[in-house]
Amino acid sequence: MKARAQTYRVLHFFDAAGTVAVPGLLTGEVLNTSDVLVSTLALTQNTVMPDLYLATAIQFSGPATYTVNWLYNGALIFSEQLDVGYDPVPDFRLSIPEDLRYSYAAAE
Repeated sequence: MKARAQTYRVLHFFDAAGTVAVPGLLTGEVLNTSDVLVSTLALTQNTVMPDLYLATAIQFSGPATYTVNWLYNGALIFSEQLDVGYDPVPDFRLSIPEDLRYSYAAAE
């Protein structure tokens, strides 16, 4: 995941495994490279896509790499890296078509 420094970024969690039964028990935390807590994230469930949870916007002051942990009832369910830079390179290559469908949904 990427973010631009000095710009607010809304982090998201997609519950593809169907782990979240009670949305109020889902939280997030952002840790720096020393595993020190930088921010706690409160999430709200998206009304259009119920498996998508959006966190409150967060702003990072400068380039760094962070770890975002998603917790359900205090237990870690997913962890991902967040690269923050002044001009972050996108996850998708420019000018090259990408197939964004899930592989298991090819027949749908």
